[in-house]
Amino acid sequence: VVRYYANRSSNGDKLRAGIDQIESLLAQLERTQSIDEVRGVEGKARDIYFSVWNHILSAGSFVYSVRSRRPPADPVNALISFGNSLLYATTVSGILNVHLHGGISYVHEPGRYRFSLALDIADIFKPVFVDRLIFKLVNHGILQEKHFVSHLDYTVLNDKGKRIFVSYWDEMLKRTVIHLTLKRKVSMRQLIRLECYK
Repeated sequence: VVRYYANRSSNGDKLRAGIDQIESLLAQLERTQSIDEVRGVEGKARDIYFSVWNHILSAGSFVYSVRSRRPPADPVNALISFGNSLLYATTVSGILNVHLHGGISYVHEPGRYRFSLALDIADIFKPVFVDRLIFKLVNHGILQEKHFVSHLDYTVLNDKGKRIFVSYWDEMLKRTVIHLTLKRKVSMRQLIRLECYK
């Protein structure tokens, strides 16, 4: 995702610096000995990834500062949380369609009341499905400040903002790409199901 925007942005140099930092972290994965160490490397890479968001977001009113989840503190965090919830639901559906046990995961700790396998699989798709959609909606002015409701300690999308996001989400899931292994077109939604089969 960062590489995609580095080739299309006036901030390409700053984005390429982030890419270099992430690639140096990837080399550390070869030396990890436990899931916790993998999580540590992933956490550092995610921090670097989020640190370059403001070089991708072009709408001045949309600024990323720090990740806040429950509740989201600002419009960017509200978009991340909403997009992640849609991806989680789509991934759970994919897991159920291929008859996997959603409570057995590999990276995330299994939880009593969650599909932790969906968290594992969704992480693969977050940057391409959720983050790129956020950048598109913000940078093209499709979502604006008027599509959010802010209270003292949280910000959420209003109903119109949610409808816009879901409309573009559904369109994105229908979009097709050439699958490198299958050598045929598959929808973005099918990519999740194929990952479940793997």
